Amino acid sequence: MGALLLNGCVIAPSLKGNMVRMVDSQSNCKFITAVIGSNSTGWDSADNTEGALNDVKNKTASAGANAVRIVILMQQQL
Repeated sequence: MGALLLNGCVIAPSLKGNMVRMVDSQSNCKFITAVIGSNSTGWDSADNTEGALNDVKNKTASAGANAVRIVILMQQQL
């Protein structure tokens, strides 16, 4: 008899991470730091995206910021 265990999870937002707001302009903000978020443990790409966004919010809050502007940089593969 065999057993199969599947596990997927999404990075949860911290209490302070939940307070971070998304902005589309940096005009009323002071730049504090750049953060990178990632997550690859979800069931699908939607879970991974949600986890990566929560990771960004958590890191933003840890840096002492209360807002984040998402900039996606695409890297061309050679």
